[in-house]
Amino acid sequence: MRGSLFSLALLTLLALLVGTAGAIVIGDHSTPEETCSDYKDSPPDFKECVKNVRAERLEHERFLRGPEREAKRKAAAAAQKKAAQDACIARGKKPGTVAIGMLAQDVRDCGWGNPSGVNRTTTAAGTTEQWVFRGGNYLYLENGKVTVIQH
Repeated sequence: MRGSLFSLALLTLLALLVGTAGAIVIGDHSTPEETCSDYKDSPPDFKECVKNVRAERLEHERFLRGPEREAKRKAAAAAQKKAAQDACIARGKKPGTVAIGMLAQDVRDCGWGNPSGVNRTTTAAGTTEQWVFRGGNYLYLENGKVTVIQH
């Protein structure tokens, strides 16, 4: 029984590594944008494809890394976040909050982190950005400073 389970696991792993042409595929070295080039004519489908390809590749990397590497990566990310929060406090900012006039880098380091999406408009007057965050929160920035907070 133990040998047959091992064989089944080995065959499953081999099936995952074998591409459609029968060659062993270790990794796709094209960018997500190149992979999704068939969807260029439909921007919403293209964005969705790129998002899915990135998610699949991240999941594949996590699988290859294993639990120990993932734990080390999370610990390093937590230490980096703690250092950024300490730097915010030293600059007189309250971690996790945003305010009108805040600089873009302060929003990333001290506020809400990185946005899930950015919509950018450039005119002769300067650049306006709409930062989209999960949970329906938006920030509007003009020339790198927060001008509007929308919940």
